[in-house]
This record gives sequence, C-alpha cells and structure tokens, in this order.
Amino acid sequence: MHGGIVHLWRKLPTAILRAIVKASGGHKGGCQAGIVAYEEHGHQDANRSRTCLAMPATVEIRMSRDVRILLLAALLIATAPARADWKPVEKIETYTVSGSSGAELYASIGARGPQAALGTRAIALTNFKLTWQRDYQPRGGGCTLVSAKPKLVITYTLPEPSTRLAAPVKAAWETFIEGVRKHERVHGADIEDMVRQIEATSIGLRAPEDPRCKKVRAELQKRLAVLSAAQRKKSRDFDRVELGAGGAVHTLILDLVNSR
Repeated sequence: MHGGIVHLWRKLPTAILRAIVKASGGHKGGCQAGIVAYEEHGHQDANRSRTCLAMPATVEIRMSRDVRILLLAALLIATAPARADWKPVEKIETYTVSGSSGAELYASIGARGPQAALGTRAIALTNFKLTWQRDYQPRGGGCTLVSAKPKLVITYTLPEPSTRLAAPVKAAWETFIEGVRKHERVHGADIEDMVRQIEATSIGLRAPEDPRCKKVRAELQKRLAVLSAAQRKKSRDFDRVELGAGGAVHTLILDLVNSR
C-alpha cells in the first residue's frame, strides 16, 4: 500500500479499521512499516496512541462485499468537502424612546429610530457582518476551494423606554416589543440561511486551468451576488407583508398607539 491509502485510513474510526482488517484476514503479528493507523484521543495531536492494523505486504486480499463497502466509506469520508460547525453571534443594541402613552412612545420612535434607506427611520433594524476564512488550493492545474468557514455577527437594534411605564402602557409596550423582536428574528434567520447557502455553494467549487485561483474566485462572486440579491428580496417582501394593512407589525403599531 502507498502513503495515500494509509492517509485515507487514518480518517476512519478505529472500529471500522479493525473490522476491515479482520474481514480481510489481517496480519496478527507486529506492524508492517507504513501500514499504521492512529487512534486519536482529545484535541489536536495530544495523547496520540498507535494501533497496529497491519497486513502482510504480499498477501492477496479477496474482499467481501462488506469490506468493499467499508473501503468505499473510507474514500467518501476522506474526500468529503471540509465543513465546519458554526453558529452566528447575535447582539442586541438599543436606542431610547420617551413618552407616557403608546402614542407618545411611537412618536418618539419616529424621531429617534435608526436610520434606514432613503433617510427614513425604522422601528428596528437587523444588520450583519460576515467574514470568511477560505482555503483555495491549486490542484492539477486548476483550483479548488476546499474549505470556507464563516464568521457571522447579527446585530438587532431595538427601542427601549427611558423611564418606567404605567402598568397599562407597560403591558401594551411589552406586547409591541415582543412582536418587533419576533419580526427581526425572522430577518436574522434569513441571513443565517443565506450564509449556509453560500457555504454550501463554496466548498468544493473548482475551476480548471486556474493555477492562481482567479477563475474560481470570480465564479464564487457570481454565486454570492445571486444569493445576496435573493436574501434582500425576501427581506423586502417580508416587510411589505408585515407592515401592510392587517400585517403583524401594522397591527402591533395600531394596538400600541391606541392603548390607554
């Protein structure tokens, strides 16, 4: 066997490796040079122990169907694109509003709310910052994006009364702000979904005849533009429904303004 095969085997769980060797009539003696699998413990390379899973170099192996399946599993595991588990970081920022009634609080939102498009003010905003760690690898004259790990920070900006509210107004405000939070969380979930789609379309992306990885980067940017435009449209459509007559946010505003 060659070094590449040993490398593939190192990625398999030890139990599967033992099953392969047992089913293949593996050598019961000491290790053959180069046919060594490592059983990993803990993180990184700490506490590495060696488990001999050697076979005589001259043995002809007649593999059963089960062994062929296990070897195929080894190949699939070893060649699968590198995906990392991640979660977005979510932050909440507030701006203060004042008033002793629902109508006054809403008027204060109009005066102090965060700036939105075209100079208008919003009740609340969801922004995000997205950065990537990408690994482009030239291979065989082409280039492959073998891994792409995002760092996503989502920031929600929400109103907060500057003073304690009377009981009836407080109850109306709490209903209002909880509905606003729910609305903004939908935007946050859509942003996360977009990033996961970017991750899926990125990892394994390859361009032939691209030793400097320029073509694969250009292709990635095209795909990102499409996904970003789709997310923005989805966000606008959602706001249009929620803020339209009879929509969830429209109803929340009316209930707050008309509260006593």
